[in-house]
Amino acid sequence: MATKASRLALSSSNIDATGTVDSGTVDGLDSPQFLRSDANDSTTGNLGIGVSSPFADLTVGTSTAFDNGDNYITAVFQPAINGGESAGMLFGHYPASGYAKQGIFWERYTGSTGSGGRGKLHFVNRDANDTSVPTTADTRMTILESGYVGIGTQSPTHMLEIKSSGNAGQDFIKVLDSDSNQQFRVYSDSSTGEPVLRLYDTSGSAKIVLHANGVSRFEGGNVGIGTATPGQKLHVESAGTNYITTRDSTSGGIAGVICQNGSDTRGIRINSASLELYDFSAGVSRMAINSSGKVGIGTTSQATQLHVSDSATNAYSSTITKGSNHAGLTLVQNDGMNGVFFGTGGAGLGSHWSAITGSRSNNSNWATQLNFYTHPSNTSNLNDANQRMIITGDGNVGIGTTTPSVKLHVVGGGDANLYLKSDSSRSGAFLMKPGTNTVMGSVLMLTDETYRLGTAGNYHVQMNQDGETILNATGNSVGINNTSPLGQLDIVVPQDRVPLVVRSGGKSNIGYNAGHVMHCHNSISSSGVYYDVCYVSHSPNIFILGSTVQDGSAHLGGSRWCSRMYGTYGSVAHTSFGGGTRTTAMNGGAITGMGYRYLNSGGSSGSYRLQVYVTWSGSISTMEVYTTVFGNGADTLQEDN
Repeated sequence: MATKASRLALSSSNIDATGTVDSGTVDGLDSPQFLRSDANDSTTGNLGIGVSSPFADLTVGTSTAFDNGDNYITAVFQPAINGGESAGMLFGHYPASGYAKQGIFWERYTGSTGSGGRGKLHFVNRDANDTSVPTTADTRMTILESGYVGIGTQSPTHMLEIKSSGNAGQDFIKVLDSDSNQQFRVYSDSSTGEPVLRLYDTSGSAKIVLHANGVSRFEGGNVGIGTATPGQKLHVESAGTNYITTRDSTSGGIAGVICQNGSDTRGIRINSASLELYDFSAGVSRMAINSSGKVGIGTTSQATQLHVSDSATNAYSSTITKGSNHAGLTLVQNDGMNGVFFGTGGAGLGSHWSAITGSRSNNSNWATQLNFYTHPSNTSNLNDANQRMIITGDGNVGIGTTTPSVKLHVVGGGDANLYLKSDSSRSGAFLMKPGTNTVMGSVLMLTDETYRLGTAGNYHVQMNQDGETILNATGNSVGINNTSPLGQLDIVVPQDRVPLVVRSGGKSNIGYNAGHVMHCHNSISSSGVYYDVCYVSHSPNIFILGSTVQDGSAHLGGSRWCSRMYGTYGSVAHTSFGGGTRTTAMNGGAITGMGYRYLNSGGSSGSYRLQVYVTWSGSISTMEVYTTVFGNGADTLQEDN
């Protein structure tokens, strides 16, 4: 065997002496007979250490047992120079000529001499096409005494630490299956250098991508958090309180969840004002709950606990068609009654109830109705509300009844069933001609408490607060107990009834250009003085039917004096009609005379007046005179007293 340039130090006790070597080439051998090639084949040239049959160029074995029961091959490589910091072995072709580029180095920690040889184990591989040999600078992997493994770094701080030589576009880990399909890959983005993790399916398509600062995605199936059997694309499960949190870290920002179906995009989002169901396709909020708990549907400026707003622009229609021209709030119940229930009190639970509901009138037809409910002022049956009003399918309104037979049917009440009040100058009701929108009648109360009954433009009966009733025919005939009046006033009465009683309670203006009767009243305080009874506008023929005189001081009635006279107005300024005088005993005195006259002041038209006087004796302070005048012709009489 040829002499080697280097020497191999061995212990003679570990050498199986089955061959020979050149003398002086192996340290520690007492004789060249301890080492040889395979005994059966001296031509192989294999070297065995601790084995009797080396099967390779160098075969090393041991039977040394350590405390843990494992067997180790004892081989020591120490620095060639005493005090050096690294030692190892190289692998390659012609290593003595510098063509060995790969190797394993042990590097002792600086200053660790005598401390048990602690250090790093480097795996080197030099990339150079020359005769240079690798150094620790060519380390590709390092194993520390702690077990930390570093790839691309000689000082790993984790069990496995990988460091690339650059930033962007670096591949760190790549796992392939037996068909060379990618399974797992960790790399850095080619443009930003951000780390990316990819998991692939068997076809090599990336199904899970985690990008540190870019687009991440899960495409491989359902994702379960807290569950091994997710039923949806994302399934989050826990035994206790469970939340999914999205947050915008900026002040006034928006956070939420977006859902897409084809081209439609909607979601739930939160901003500084409210939580919203948001239509991203239309760019509008569909529902919002603000910080006060108020819910807005169609509005984000809700003023009440539930505020519904609809932007529909459909014009008014007398008919509502489902899905066509109705907007707002829709409540649906399959068969029973449905509606809105109002509860107050009861610490938010409601102890005072009222409601508005809609329902079918009965199960045998398609009629519907609206029902209005309230609770009376008592403490019994607090969970109940009783029906007070109904609007039937025919449009009849019932108050106090559930079966209204006319358009407004009111049942119950105290001294009145209906109160009408207006903010204008009159209150009441206007009546339209059947089948039209034309007002033809009215029942009205005026601000002076006058009550009127009439047609559209005129009143026919007026009742004043003081009890005065006025019948205004406005040019038409009035029949009493008569449907075909022959005159302006046609009264038909049974034979045992008085047809007409006329009394005066003050001034009156009766008629024009027609026969008429006026009952006038005078309170006479001086005996023998003429008092105006009435004004006469023309030169009439007047019938003075008579006067009734009563002692005004005693107010006890007494004897009456009556005079019947007839006369026409003449040209004389003062005309007195004599009716004679009667002395009539009264309480406290006696009437001694009565007279009438026409008076024309200055002879002008419209200044005629009828006057009366009474004379008396005794202790009488006043006389009450009631005069009945019948006018005929083109004249107007007006009482003046």
